[in-house]
Formats: sequence, C-alpha cells, structure tokens
Amino acid sequence: MQLIKAVQQEHRVLALWEDGIAEEFPTIWLLHACTCERCGLSIKGVRQQRLTDYPPRPVIKGISVHGDTLHITWEDEHKSAYPGKWLRGHRLSESGRFERRPIPYVWGADLKLPDFVSYEVVANDLFANLQMLESIRDRGFALLCDIPTELSMTEEIPAIIGKRRETNYGIYELKAKAEPEITGDMAVELTPHTDEMYRIDPPGITLFHVVVQSPIGGESSLVDGLRLAERLGQENPDALRTLCKIPARFHRELDEGRHFDIQAPIFRQDANGIITGIRLNDRCMAPVDATPTDTERFYDALRPLLDIIYAKDETIQFKIDAGQMLIFNNHRLLHGRSSFDSASSRHVRIVHVDLDEFHSRLRVSLREAGREDEWMHLGPGATA
Repeated sequence: MQLIKAVQQEHRVLALWEDGIAEEFPTIWLLHACTCERCGLSIKGVRQQRLTDYPPRPVIKGISVHGDTLHITWEDEHKSAYPGKWLRGHRLSESGRFERRPIPYVWGADLKLPDFVSYEVVANDLFANLQMLESIRDRGFALLCDIPTELSMTEEIPAIIGKRRETNYGIYELKAKAEPEITGDMAVELTPHTDEMYRIDPPGITLFHVVVQSPIGGESSLVDGLRLAERLGQENPDALRTLCKIPARFHRELDEGRHFDIQAPIFRQDANGIITGIRLNDRCMAPVDATPTDTERFYDALRPLLDIIYAKDETIQFKIDAGQMLIFNNHRLLHGRSSFDSASSRHVRIVHVDLDEFHSRLRVSLREAGREDEWMHLGPGATA
C-alpha cells in the first residue's frame, strides 16, 4: 500500500497511505529509527549514535514523500529516509500494534489432527517449511513422517526449525529403563505437563523422534495451555488471575551435582496482559513460597486447573509410529503419554530448539517468501 503524504504536527509526523490509513510517529522515534551512515544499523549492532545525543523532541526542518518513501531533513541538516512499507509495518497505534500480533488458534479435544507432512518436503521446500513453522506458531505443534530411524537423524532434524539447544540431558533417550532417571523412563502413564519448567527459560520447541514404537500403548497426548487459560477464565476468573500473579515453585536436583529452583507464575502474561505461555508439572512442583494467605489462594486456584487437565476433556490423543515426529511448543502445550508395554523396545529421542531460535527462523522464512508480516510481535512464551 503506497505512502502518499506526510504532515508535520508539532513533534510528530502524520503519515497517510492511499487506503486511508493515517498514523502518527513521534520525531524522537523517527530519529531513533534512522539508518543513515551517520546513525548506523541497530539491527546489525553497529549503531554509532547514542540516544542521549538526540534532543528529547527533535525538530524537523523539511519533510516530503517521494516514491513511497518519507524523507526528513532535521534541524541540524541530518537527512533520514523511511520506506512506506517499513513505516506501515511499524505502526504505533493500538490497531497497528495489534495487527503485528499473530492470533493463535486455540483448540480443545475436538481438534481435527493435522496431516503428517513428509520430512523431505519440509527440509527442501521453503513454502512447505514455512507452513510447518506457522503451524507450530499458530496451533502449537506439527507432525512429520518419512523420517529415517537412524539415530544420526535426530541431530539433523532440528535444523529445519532452528539451532539445536543443548540441555543437561543432551539428546535424551526415552525408553523403559531398569534404573530410571525420570518418570518418563518408566512404562507408566504420564499426565500432561511441560518439560524442564524448573529453568528460567524452559526448552522452547521440543522434537520427539520415534525410533521404535510399542505395539501396545504409548499414545501421545497434547493439551493447549491457552485453552486451559481460556476455560479457567470462563469458569473461575479469580483462579486465573491468581495463577498469573502468585508464582509457583519448581525444582530439580540432578545426579551430577546440579540444583535448579525457580519461582514463576503458571501462566505467563506479556506487557499487555495477554497470556503467552504456561509452565506446569506437578511432579516437579515444590511447596509454594508465599504468605499464608497467598499460599491458600494459590492452592485454591491450582485445584480447578488440575481438575480440568486430569479430566482429559481438553486433551487430544494419537499415536506416533516409528519414522514419525511430533514437534511442539513446550511453552504453550502440555504433553503426556499413555502407559505402554515395558517389555517392548519403545524408543523416543528428544531434542530441543530455543523459542527465540524458532522465532528467528520464522522471521527469516517469512522474508524469503516475500511475506509482509516478518515484523510481527512474537510473545515471550513462559520465560520467567
């Protein structure tokens, strides 16, 4: 959409586009956004100007629009240019900022399971890969098939999402073990939970590569944390507010002499009060650290949330066979598993990609595909 006019109004500039959209930009914001040789590029980390070098309300000497570009000459003869497309993508009004926020598809037990997509296709086709990335962004997960079961593939696959994250587990070998490290190493049912919630920044995107599946049991389950928040807010809004405010406490001590302990709300909100993530695993939850009154409020609020989860009426369940993969947002979805035959050789390998690495890959892919939403605002997930 073409930028057609710009008008100076005190210490702001009113930009107008041909479809009637009008937007105000403060002059201090415009000067901060300048990418001329004198100012440098903040996106490359080579900006020369300090913000304190600018006056609080920079004064414009001249302003014009030519060829969908806003041109400004400042009081000190410094010249700046701003593409209309870039300004449109960075509107500061409530409506403009809202347009940059992806709207997640919130789902419950009635979700129709998406199709499995061939790994070779998403690994070699930009648009198929972008479709998978957007599925993870919007729905919280994606399903892949036609994956070789060689163990080396587990290390290669994360590259289609972003750079692999190294955790204390490395590539975790999830199978029934005589001496289990975690509950997942037992053949028992796992109730829905998020992984490594005892970290300030839990693993973002989790990849389950199924090498061998059990003929009996071993079905995967997923629950949308945003749906849990939505439903709890409808049925018990006080409980939701409490779980957004009073921090839970999660801890884990590992055999190699490492001790994690974090306090963070179960539901994470961004600066606008929008819920962006969930962290919850009652197997790793320590007694809450709060005043007696807040302690009682916390447990009273937690109970209805757990009741919804344990009732399984917001849960989808499906089986992932050998050569298939489940990729999901660990900051948004709770995952679980049904019990399986302990005598089977069921083997799942688990790797992770940080949430910001996933967001990076998504932005780059959008730009390469010529999409105009690469400037979208992506939330902080469940980061403390």
